[in-house]
Amino acid sequence: MSNPEHDELSQKLRAWKVDPQIPSGFQREVWQRIAARQAEREEAFWPATVQWLSGLLARPQYAVALVALSLGLSVAVAHVQAQDSNAASWKTLEARYTTSVDPLAMAHPAHE
Repeated sequence: MSNPEHDELSQKLRAWKVDPQIPSGFQREVWQRIAARQAEREEAFWPATVQWLSGLLARPQYAVALVALSLGLSVAVAHVQAQDSNAASWKTLEARYTTSVDPLAMAHPAHE
């Protein structure tokens, strides 16, 4: 069972030839674009910083130093925040104590 349409299609497909025309400067332009993107990547700040840090962290002494520094900074920030919170609490306690000892203190608040 030979289908005449199928045979005709097969003949056309066998006869079909593609002759792509590549512009003369195509390869040069492609390499220029690749070089430009590579230069952008190399000049970018964050990727270079991350690469530098990951190189340092591969060494144990730098990794330990970074962990110690992070821990020290965390404790310092927590201490400052705790001082602020404690100062506010102490002010509230002082005001309560003053009013409990001297009921007239409410009528004449202390000058700060």
